[in-house]
Amino acid sequence: MNDSEFLALLQRMEGETLDFKGMAYNLASESDKADFIKDVICMANTPREEPSYILLGVKKHNDGTFELWGLDRYLDDADLQEQFPARVQPVPEFTYEVFSYEGKDFGIITMPPRRMGPCLPIKDFLDQATDAPTLFYGNIRFTFAVGLETISQPHQRISSVSCDG
Repeated sequence: MNDSEFLALLQRMEGETLDFKGMAYNLASESDKADFIKDVICMANTPREEPSYILLGVKKHNDGTFELWGLDRYLDDADLQEQFPARVQPVPEFTYEVFSYEGKDFGIITMPPRRMGPCLPIKDFLDQATDAPTLFYGNIRFTFAVGLETISQPHQRISSVSCDG
């Protein structure tokens, strides 16, 4: 990533290949882990011809403006990668890098446009506060132009489609 590529991403709105997060994921929190896993598998499962990105440390507003907060915590690529083998199959492919711009550091998660999935949770994830599932075993999640799509696939049959976005 270079300055011009970073600035080009900042000019885009969130969509099928781009997501902005004001703060980095807190891997000590089970709900943040589930959010991280959900965000990555949604991007990884979305058919596309270009890489997908999750930018950490950028607060994007609905009017297209943004705030460059920078990272509130530093993550390690190995720690991010290890969240998947026991929780998702196949394991989605992504890289994580820290990028410095205007004296602040930002996290950039990049997923190449390779089709390898669908990447599916191999267990349920519960929200610690509500004990409600946030990710379900066997559900296909992907992004599309207006939100997040979930397809439940128990026993290899699609039983429902719902939009979270």
